Amino acid sequence: MIDREEFTDWHDLQNSVCRLLQDVGLIANTEVNIGTPRGSVEVDVYAIDMDSLDNISYVVECKNWNTKIPQAIVHAFTTVMHETGANIGCLITKRGLQSGAESYIKNTNIHGLTYEEFQKKYFSAWWDRYFCPTVGDAAYRVHLYTEPQNTRCWHAYEILSLEEKIKFQKLRGKYSAIISFLMVFSMKRDFFTNDYPSFLEVPKSLSEQKEKMNLIVSPYVDINCSNFRDLHAKLLEFITDAENEFNEIFGGYMCD
Repeated sequence: MIDREEFTDWHDLQNSVCRLLQDVGLIANTEVNIGTPRGSVEVDVYAIDMDSLDNISYVVECKNWNTKIPQAIVHAFTTVMHETGANIGCLITKRGLQSGAESYIKNTNIHGLTYEEFQKKYFSAWWDRYFCPTVGDAAYRVHLYTEPQNTRCWHAYEILSLEEKIKFQKLRGKYSAIISFLMVFSMKRDFFTNDYPSFLEVPKSLSEQKEKMNLIVSPYVDINCSNFRDLHAKLLEFITDAENEFNEIFGGYMCD
């Protein structure tokens, strides 16, 4: 899925949960102290959806236990959730909840999820709000070097030395196709009037996505990875390296 599945401790788990919530657009922090009628309480992760009408808030507790979580822990978490005024509560666990705990949260706004289930719940949002736009936007910066009609680029090109011009043209030939492909990730669905590219659809699996991208991307990027975050990092590293090659010729990012 998005991240690796195993964590060294609950602290590692809560940081991964927080990062994912930040990726999908929430304001999220770890180890937050919140005032309650009985005094201050610290929650593992506290998040607010600022784009929602009522600023929906989340409290998250992370348990990296090798056993399922008992009902008593859920009772205590319910109290914390209610006293902090949170709208949604999440218990993110390693092994899930005991049957009594699962029954207790049924038909409530408390979710008991393993980290794998948590990733699946938010994967579509993560793909649309984080993976695609960050890859596409990074590629667009390089596309300003590779597109054929960027007037500013060609004006800057004219004052380059012959050696620099040759180097620039070689880089354009090397990167034009792959950068144009990656830039499409930032394009909105309604941009396409006919066929929507299949590689932009929310993938069912990592192997499916790598298969869709393989022919175009693999000559440039080693996409042998075990999760989507690693794939994302590999693509951004490639794009950043390509931009740096162009920047070196112009003494900085030419389009700033």
